[in-house]
Amino acid sequence: MPASTDEHRRLLAEALARADSDIGDLRLRVAEGERAAADLAIAQRELAVCRAECAQLKIDLAGVMASLSWRVTAPIRFAAAQARALRGRA
Repeated sequence: MPASTDEHRRLLAEALARADSDIGDLRLRVAEGERAAADLAIAQRELAVCRAECAQLKIDLAGVMASLSWRVTAPIRFAAAQARALRGRA
């Protein structure tokens, strides 16, 4: 016996309700993905800035360590480090 028109309408309404729910879920997932992508882009920009700062600090440090004053004061720094070590043991 074929299903009645009311039964067809009920089944169609249920299918449409499920489809609407699925569409809503997909919209939420897309929004979450877009937020995650935006957060990732921000993190990548911050990482690039940090890497650039690190590279500049390495250049600055190399310049300091190559300077005459750094080399001349090396024995004084060594003696101070030894004094701190001895004071820490006592």
